[in-house]
Amino acid sequence: MNLYKSYQRVIKADSLFGRSEKNVNLNGQEASNFIKERILEGSPLMISRFGANEINILLNYYLVKDNMIGNLCNLVRGIPYVFKYNKKIVESFLNGAGFFSNKNTNSEISKYCELILKDLHKIDILGSWLSQEKFIYPLMKPTITRVRLRDLSPVTNHEDPWTVALRRCWGIILGVLV
Repeated sequence: MNLYKSYQRVIKADSLFGRSEKNVNLNGQEASNFIKERILEGSPLMISRFGANEINILLNYYLVKDNMIGNLCNLVRGIPYVFKYNKKIVESFLNGAGFFSNKNTNSEISKYCELILKDLHKIDILGSWLSQEKFIYPLMKPTITRVRLRDLSPVTNHEDPWTVALRRCWGIILGVLV
């Protein structure tokens, strides 16, 4: 084991990443009611979630493009994104997220990340499930509501499911930004 991995373990850097519901504002029926109310308002609404591979490549890009001091601060805080793309994160993104490119991969990944960073402020409700999401909250609108990811599922057993509000919708767009 290398010295930096030992350092990360000592400062409990693992708690910065992985599955967690610590970032959630609403859950259960309260989340379902909120989503339903927002849908019934009839205004444009963006409800999103991050995939693990997508958030990791986005954070790798965002935190690495920081200046030298920022990268050194990341290193001290135990954040594994420093100075360049992490090869394992890139491989996971290419193999697990369905990102295909026959061009310069790093250049294409950078374009993808810039697009996501540009659109983050449009998210109204985020299905939250990963600790590392907190690193991009400053880039999102302050009014964003974070619900448990499972509360976005149409099969979650809410007493009064948010999906009933969809009967009044005349158009729904579902998609993945890849």
